[in-house]
Amino acid sequence: MAPINEAIAFLQGSDKPSISEAAKKFKVERSTLSKHFHGKRGSIAKANEKKQLLTNNQELVLVNHIQRLCDWCLPPTPAMVATWAKEMCGRQPNKNWSAGFKARHDDILDCRYLNTIDLARHKADSAASYRQYFTILRQKMDRYSVQPQNCYNMDEKGFLIGQLQKVKRVFPKALMQQQRLLGTGQDGSREWITLLATICADGSSLPPALIYKAVSGDLQDSWLQDYDPQEHPCWFASSPNGWTSDELGLSWLQSLFHKQTISKAGRDWRLLILDGHGSHCTLSFLEWCRSNRILVAVFPPHSTHRLQPLDVSLFGPLATYYSQSLDAQSRLSQGLASVTKRDFFKNFYSAFDNAFTEANIRSGWLKTGIEPFDPDQVLKIFNEKAGDHPGIFGGESTPSRHSSSCLDTPSAQRTIRRIVNEAVAERDAETQKIIRKLGGACITFSAKLRLAEDREKGYVEALGNEKKKRKRGRPFTEELRAEEGVCVLFFSPSKVQKARELQDAKEAAKEREALEKVSRAEARAALKTQKNLEAQ
Repeated sequence: MAPINEAIAFLQGSDKPSISEAAKKFKVERSTLSKHFHGKRGSIAKANEKKQLLTNNQELVLVNHIQRLCDWCLPPTPAMVATWAKEMCGRQPNKNWSAGFKARHDDILDCRYLNTIDLARHKADSAASYRQYFTILRQKMDRYSVQPQNCYNMDEKGFLIGQLQKVKRVFPKALMQQQRLLGTGQDGSREWITLLATICADGSSLPPALIYKAVSGDLQDSWLQDYDPQEHPCWFASSPNGWTSDELGLSWLQSLFHKQTISKAGRDWRLLILDGHGSHCTLSFLEWCRSNRILVAVFPPHSTHRLQPLDVSLFGPLATYYSQSLDAQSRLSQGLASVTKRDFFKNFYSAFDNAFTEANIRSGWLKTGIEPFDPDQVLKIFNEKAGDHPGIFGGESTPSRHSSSCLDTPSAQRTIRRIVNEAVAERDAETQKIIRKLGGACITFSAKLRLAEDREKGYVEALGNEKKKRKRGRPFTEELRAEEGVCVLFFSPSKVQKARELQDAKEAAKEREALEKVSRAEARAALKTQKNLEAQ
């Protein structure tokens, strides 16, 4: 306990308190002790609050608002926080106010550069849909006796062959200050090549398949000058744009996946876990899987960043190693030689070899809760989310909003404080405490109202934009999700048959619509002919 507090406690416990005696005993200034004992001097925190742009209550409201936005994956910028502060108090903060605000709440807030994430992925983070995914996966794996050595995950990853990742560099400060160093040099080639990668829950992986861009459809020998069939187990294909297609997806399934895994599986069922890309979920793809004892599971929409082993533990290191290899090539050539498709395979395969290790593969299956089967590896994120900051009165949240908007100017807030000070002048300590809380609550309600008005404006604008969007057709897999009312699609033999029926129904509906369109056109033509005859 501080000496001043010990001295006050001593005086309060004395029958005949002597300020001079207490000051000497606890070695504190007599005048300071007298002011504290008689209530004529407030705390340092109260004194600092008067110097702040916002009151402590208002700042806590702002902290809660920031936390709410972060729960929606929309953390604000320092400039946005300063704008809200201006709306709450009616004064323009100085350029350093946001940094001071963050420092005052350093135990709660942080400020740093963040990577971006699609909002669709954030919205897909649902404990209910993830639990449903694990429940269905467990049921089907038990029903068909799927063993870890027969459980696979396949996905595609695209490469812009001349693009480097953003990494730390060492450079002289003077070059940056003189603006002679603007960034790290890269070739910048945006030629696109797609990788089809497959890993197994037993820690192994299948040979990679690379799809080159070739308008003619033919692969050139010069592109594979560093490829050695004896040393590099790899498959190659081409497409006009370097992307995968329905035909390439089916070819990969029949020529690579089935042939590489059938000997290990024998007559056992194999499980292939995919995302919802169109080339992975065509009816011909699913029918062939059904006839060859391959179960297909499709992740919930926009959830691969949490649930797909390849995304969680493999594609990140692969991109890093590829960037390092490309950087080394640029450094050796001193930027004089451009990066072409001839250089891609050499850089890619060394990166693939370093990234697709047994340890990384097993880590991916472990972190996604599939092998060993442990849904809590993923679901624990929902238990660890931070709750709201405690309210200004010690409760779970701050008081509800007030409908008044007349308290948002500095003069009005000063008037409230003056009225409160006058009201508590001749009151007992408990009443003073209550009145001061009420005064603080009035200002707090105004601050919360300002933030609510800002959110309401955003909601109205967002809803207006959504109404302008045209409704688009959905692929049959999405219609199947909606019809089944589930987030994960597990294409067992019965589900493949249902998908076939749904697709047939869609085709029949299209044919009926086309026939009706022709009938309507014929009816209009007949009516026009009839009118012409009547006119004649």
